[in-house]
Amino acid sequence: MAAQAKVKGMLSSEAREDGTETLTFELDTIPGAVWQLELQALLPPGMRVSLFERGGQKCALLTCTTGNTEQAVAAFEQALSGANQVSHEAHRAAANDRKARERALAGERS
Repeated sequence: MAAQAKVKGMLSSEAREDGTETLTFELDTIPGAVWQLELQALLPPGMRVSLFERGGQKCALLTCTTGNTEQAVAAFEQALSGANQVSHEAHRAAANDRKARERALAGERS
């Protein structure tokens, strides 16, 4: 399973009547639950993200206040970077734990 995602590009931007705007980004992958939770947690208040697949595309739908497109894109990219870092650290910690258990089991057998 992938631990990190990159933005391939912005697919669309749509202003809505309720004063919000939706920005659709194509991602190279959609990592697991730790990454997804961290991505949402790192977004500023008032912004939310939904992840989905459409055909072969992996997408993120970002909802923000209309007129804040540049700030929303920057915040999304920063949150994405932070989620990638947390996910990488979680995968590294899990690998280290697995290696430690394997060494402990090997030591018990000796």
